[in-house]
Amino acid sequence: MPAPRLQGAPLGAIGSSGQNSQTTDIDLPPNFGTEVVNAIIDQSGKLTSRASMIRVTADNANLTTTEAVERVYRHNKADGTSVMMCAGNGRIFSATATTLTSQSSGHTTDAWQFASLNGQIFAAQVGKTMQVYDDDGASAATVVDPAAPIAIHSAYGRLWALSSDGFTLEWSDLLDGDDFAAGDSGSLDLDLMHTVVRSPGVAIVSFNRQIIVLCKQQILVLGLATDTDPNNTTTPIYLADSISNVGCIARDSVVQTGDDIMFLSADGVRSLTRSLQEREGPSPMQETSALNKNALVRIIDTEVAANITACWHPGEAWYQLFLPLTKEVWVFDLSSRLDNGVPKTVIWRMGTRPAYCGAYFSNDLMFYGTTGGLANNDLYDTDDSYTMTVETGWMSLGDPNSLKHFKKLILSLTGGGGQSATVKWYVDFDLNNVRTRTFTLETAADPDEYNVGEYNIAEFSSGLGTAEFGIQLSNSAKFIKLEINLPVSASLVTINNAQLFHQMGRVKA
Repeated sequence: MPAPRLQGAPLGAIGSSGQNSQTTDIDLPPNFGTEVVNAIIDQSGKLTSRASMIRVTADNANLTTTEAVERVYRHNKADGTSVMMCAGNGRIFSATATTLTSQSSGHTTDAWQFASLNGQIFAAQVGKTMQVYDDDGASAATVVDPAAPIAIHSAYGRLWALSSDGFTLEWSDLLDGDDFAAGDSGSLDLDLMHTVVRSPGVAIVSFNRQIIVLCKQQILVLGLATDTDPNNTTTPIYLADSISNVGCIARDSVVQTGDDIMFLSADGVRSLTRSLQEREGPSPMQETSALNKNALVRIIDTEVAANITACWHPGEAWYQLFLPLTKEVWVFDLSSRLDNGVPKTVIWRMGTRPAYCGAYFSNDLMFYGTTGGLANNDLYDTDDSYTMTVETGWMSLGDPNSLKHFKKLILSLTGGGGQSATVKWYVDFDLNNVRTRTFTLETAADPDEYNVGEYNIAEFSSGLGTAEFGIQLSNSAKFIKLEINLPVSASLVTINNAQLFHQMGRVKA
């Protein structure tokens, strides 16, 4: 009797659709990973390692090397340049790309929210007097009225503020963010706006010529007079719409993405436009974090909501959610959506240099608050090595009843720098029984240079190398689960393709 024929099961570009921990992981398509860590979805649609998180500011005695920048904000100056405002170690700093300068101190916490209006920078925090800084980020004054607002926002020529209890919306005089008592300033009792439940405001944002107040259990959409003239003092503001049973739990998770507003609710990440379209609440599979809802909610329950932040990466169209206690950044790629409209999602886990917050600076450069200062992830660097991981679901290879004799995994990878990588595999739902194979990534070659020849270097060298790796497997089982761990240091790594070879055995009862 001839031996069973060797069969190749194409797995494709493993993890290229991001992480899916919500759907059952039995026969989950291998383009999803039950865990996808320290990666991005690149422009070709493949899973590629994220760049390094490298600190770029010099050591600062007022921050110390063990404390972190927990808030970062970009202020555009009148001369067209920018200054960064940061908070950490009980201080507020102004910052350039390489230097932190302390502007105020003695603050007990660092959960400041910043806003800019008419050449001034305002900073608010729960229980604190509002701070004012000049166009260069230097400390200038304080604003005692409104008293200790919990949230601020600059829009339509005014500074908007939520009272300390979250039930009064106040707005400043036109172009005068520290005057909430004269001119065209005013206030609105939000208690009069609630339609279902009395819910305190958490955050303010502007959208589509409206002011949006995100409460814990409701969203209030407020129209401005004629929707074109914010200086109309007759009927300056009115309730244009409301969304019940949808709310925001973290002020600094609210981010404007250009054509939408993203925010963190008690059951995951939501979008304002989707919430407006479906008043009873979005269907789970259409929500931003739908494919990882339970996993994210479990993490949210362990975090302090006031410390959760988010930012928008305009070049990559990423909504990045920072979870400081777990030292994770959840990256929702809004430019790369699945057929159901849900963005592809990956997680960054950074041990030695976790990111606490982020802000867009200029020229597609992002700055992140990390331990010891500001960082960016513009490059790959040996000073910040980490491991990119993707884990598949339990695969039956199309036949859940038959035994398979696993022989070899062929991986096609691009990049690497000679690091030792590993493949782990588990069989038949037994996570305590793991087998491991180790292999060495290719050493990255010099990049191509047109018409440049150097001694002993070919004119057209190969650049990042692409190679296939054959990993010998063993075991006979009905289901198999793969875990691929790719160390990253100074060079990106991309998973191009994978194929699993096996022989079919008998049907096993």
